[in-house]
Amino acid sequence: MATRTARTSYVWARGTSVSLFTVLYLGAGLVVAGIYDYFDNASTFERVVEAALAVILWPLVLLGIEMRID
Repeated sequence: MATRTARTSYVWARGTSVSLFTVLYLGAGLVVAGIYDYFDNASTFERVVEAALAVILWPLVLLGIEMRID
């Protein structure tokens, strides 16, 4: 008897898939970065990089580490 397993990935392009964990992780990062005002004044390259780092490394932001590039 063959059983089927559920796949938890989304196919966006040919041969590329993104897991549900990745979508949820980046979604949480967007929320945390938004709460900590990393998207305010994102007009310079440094501010955009800070916002991207805050989205990717959001657990560190929750621990109080600031993503600031001087």
